[in-house]
Amino acid sequence: MITASGNLKRKVLVLNSKEKNKFEKKKRARLLLVYFMLVLFFLVFGYRAIKYQVIDRDIIKSQVENQLTRKIPLRAMRGQILDRNGKVLAFSRETYDIEVVHEKNEVDQATLEKINKAYSKANLDEMTQKMRQSEQRYVTVLEDLPIEVAEVIGKEDYAKIGVIKRFKRIYPNGELAAKILGTISKDGYGVSGIEEKFQDKLAGVDGYIETQTDLLGRRNPFSDAIEVKAKDGDDIVLTIDSAIQHFVYNIIKEKRDEFEAKDVIAIVQDSKTAEILAMCSTYSFDPNNPQEIKDEKLKEEYQNASTDEARSEILLKMWSDPIVSSNYEPGSTMKVVASIIGIDENVVSTTTPFVCNGITEIDGEPVKCYSYPGSHGPLDFKHGFMMSCNVVYAELSKNLDIDVYYKYLENLGLLDEMDIGLFSTGSPVYIPKEELYNIDFAKMTFGHAISITPLHVANIAFTISNEGHLYLPSIIKSIGNEKWQKKNMGMVCTPETTYVIKDYMKASAELYNERHNVPGYSAGVKTGTTVKIVDGEYDDNTVITSVIHIAPIDDPRINIIVIIDEPQTSRSSISTAGVVARDISDECLRYLKIEPDGKIAAEFNKVPNFVGLNLAQAIDLANSSQLKLEYDKAKVDMENMYSYKVKYQKPVEGSLVAKDSTVSLVLEKDILEE
Repeated sequence: MITASGNLKRKVLVLNSKEKNKFEKKKRARLLLVYFMLVLFFLVFGYRAIKYQVIDRDIIKSQVENQLTRKIPLRAMRGQILDRNGKVLAFSRETYDIEVVHEKNEVDQATLEKINKAYSKANLDEMTQKMRQSEQRYVTVLEDLPIEVAEVIGKEDYAKIGVIKRFKRIYPNGELAAKILGTISKDGYGVSGIEEKFQDKLAGVDGYIETQTDLLGRRNPFSDAIEVKAKDGDDIVLTIDSAIQHFVYNIIKEKRDEFEAKDVIAIVQDSKTAEILAMCSTYSFDPNNPQEIKDEKLKEEYQNASTDEARSEILLKMWSDPIVSSNYEPGSTMKVVASIIGIDENVVSTTTPFVCNGITEIDGEPVKCYSYPGSHGPLDFKHGFMMSCNVVYAELSKNLDIDVYYKYLENLGLLDEMDIGLFSTGSPVYIPKEELYNIDFAKMTFGHAISITPLHVANIAFTISNEGHLYLPSIIKSIGNEKWQKKNMGMVCTPETTYVIKDYMKASAELYNERHNVPGYSAGVKTGTTVKIVDGEYDDNTVITSVIHIAPIDDPRINIIVIIDEPQTSRSSISTAGVVARDISDECLRYLKIEPDGKIAAEFNKVPNFVGLNLAQAIDLANSSQLKLEYDKAKVDMENMYSYKVKYQKPVEGSLVAKDSTVSLVLEKDILEE
């Protein structure tokens, strides 16, 4: 007999059995899910493992290597720039920068403090600012350090501090020939002058070491490194003689102030080779610090400038080279060209007669001589040249063929830009011959209606000094092992024509002997004064004076071009440009040891060297040389002359002076004798 409690127990057992079955099913389902997930995981993992280790192995390996590979630059040494005598005008020296590893674009203050500790001059705030502003992995925090300092800093933390070698450009002569040399940017690219023109030649080719590093940027000593060696840049040798450049620069700066001029420029050229020996204007800059204004006159202008535009113009005046880039109307120096053509084409001769009444007419338009309302009266062509008579040349133009005239201008290189090794000169400005009126042609013969650069005028001088055979001016002697090829323009005129012109130029110099000729030497000159164009109109109050000076004229060695912009003390080219050229010629002839004309030299004494002699010796030497001495006798104990030595003398050794001339001495007491 089944009791109620038994039935209840049976029902409980049945229910428990069902619940258990449900639980087991759920458990099995969970296990299956886990198994499925595990299988799926291993399938995915296996696929990814196969993909990374087999399929994409090379790609991933390359990406990792790229992240851990660094190219360490090997900087090429920039080539030197030297003058014709091998004196270094620009060179590069080793200097060192400090780099810090920039992880996750965070400032590594601890490393910066280590640098500051090793090098007390390091500014912690400045280094911190550089790192904050950079997104590069390696940040340069210090620059231009000597190797001794850089090595000490590097030892503080080889893992995070890098010592990087680079080269700093040095110009040992400061502003001397700065506009020729130019300068370079901070990253080593030329920005002006020779430095820019020949950037590729000077810069060379950088090399590198490609090597693997760890995550901190440290070089892996067990990895292979690829090294590509740097190729240093070529040296460039200029035709410039730095000694001549130096004294020319000093002379024109002195004369600019004396004449209260805007600027004075000068070119000194070898009469036989066309090589430029010196070329400068009075405004220059120091390429070691090109933003600094060194010229006191220009500095005052800059400080008084009221606008940014005005200040920019002043800086441009300091940096730009008017010899290469600025055009001007050459005035009467162009009469040399008309004379060459007239004589070479047999249109005129030395004795051809002219009459100057102070004014003439061309197609009904007046052409005035500078002597107007005065006149030169009757004169032959030679004296027309010597007196620089505009009427003579206006009359000459009536008999010259315009096509022939322009052909000579072309042969002289006066119609085109010129490349002398710097950037090309400015383009000449002139009226095309098809549009030229007779009045313009007449004016062109005496230097108006055409605008050229000072270097174009050098072509005129060289044609005369080299007997009609023209080479364009050059400023480069060689680049690396390659000699510079001068441009040969061929024969402009016959040698006989140049002999006639030299005779005219010699006679012109003798007219104002003291202003043109150095004692002992005969020069040949042609001066010019031209009214400037201001705001499109000729302004009679502003002039440019200029001169072509060749010395010695009978056997030319140097050609000198001087141009003075707006001299205030005199409008005379003879008293301004002529005097400057004479002073330059004096220095050049002595420096180059050019022997004086024998006939003239006999009338003069050559000044000996007194420097270093004691006063007694100097007096004996002066007596034997037929010279007098001048010194401060009030400060000299004549009973003890041997204790005074000559420190300076004027004129300097080698100068030619008349007999019984006076040489001024500056004495110093010999301390050893006291």
